[in-house]
Amino acid sequence: FFSNIKNIYNTKAQIVGYTLTVCPSGCLYQGAGGIQQAIEAAKDGDTILIQPGTYTSTRPIVVDPNYKYKNCLVDTKGKKITIKAAGATIDNANGGLNNEADQSTGICVLGGEVTIDSVALKQTLKPAIYIDNARVIIKNITTIDIDSSSIDVHNSQVMILNSVLTGGGMGI
Repeated sequence: FFSNIKNIYNTKAQIVGYTLTVCPSGCLYQGAGGIQQAIEAAKDGDTILIQPGTYTSTRPIVVDPNYKYKNCLVDTKGKKITIKAAGATIDNANGGLNNEADQSTGICVLGGEVTIDSVALKQTLKPAIYIDNARVIIKNITTIDIDSSSIDVHNSQVMILNSVLTGGGMGI
């Protein structure tokens, strides 16, 4: 038994988390607001699983009034999490507003380590995904009707796999 203690202490700990499920209705985290509620409840290592459906948001989150893209539909809060969807679309209903101050970025990743998997992002005049000072894996993403850059990256490490980025006025 004591010979195994050395191995236990020398093993690098991996974060293994829980799955928080978001659904269109009828569960703890529901609708577009439920995505952010699940992220706020998440701990490092958790997965936010978004069930099939369209999640339309009309109320963005003010991340930081002094930040370049202060309004976000989803803010990952600098956590180490995975956002995974199965046929879900995050639709920015306020993306067509003429007042630039009211327009929103889809997903803001400001710090942390985030994997975004199988999410469709629709109708943003700001970037679909804004990344700053983070490590991010983006896979199986689709952007639809994006008038700005699909993905805007600053001071970050990003891997993009198997994704379709369309409608971006400025590309990545």
